[in-house]
Amino acid sequence: MPLAKKTFTEKEIRQLKANPYTYQVTPNKIQFTADFKEEFWKRYQSGEPAFHIVKELGYNPDVLGKIRINGIRQHIKNEITKFGEFHTGYPSARKATDPEQLKDAPPEQVISRLQNEVIYLRQELNFIKKIISSDSQGRRKE
Repeated sequence: MPLAKKTFTEKEIRQLKANPYTYQVTPNKIQFTADFKEEFWKRYQSGEPAFHIVKELGYNPDVLGKIRINGIRQHIKNEITKFGEFHTGYPSARKATDPEQLKDAPPEQVISRLQNEVIYLRQELNFIKKIISSDSQGRRKE
């Protein structure tokens, strides 16, 4: 999926911040409240196009852009699949396998969440290994 290359102007940022569904906005990204995500998902599930939904929820689709709107749709879909609920801003990856959340989840969702956590933990471990290796090499040079 291509990344949105359009940056928001100061005027667009002010407009976006004025919307009660906006949690946070920078020149490069926008984060939404859980209420926005819930409403978006409900409407999207009923067949409304993403472009129409963002417009109905008070956003100018031209300001967001087609690529970003598609990204919003995909992000919301991924969030409900991975976490089973919506969060304001970006949810913490650590929350994905909270035992209480997994207790009543369907097996497919449990497997998906655990797979995502394994991937995340492997990436985290590789990053830590690189830091340790870099630190060790730095000490040898001294």
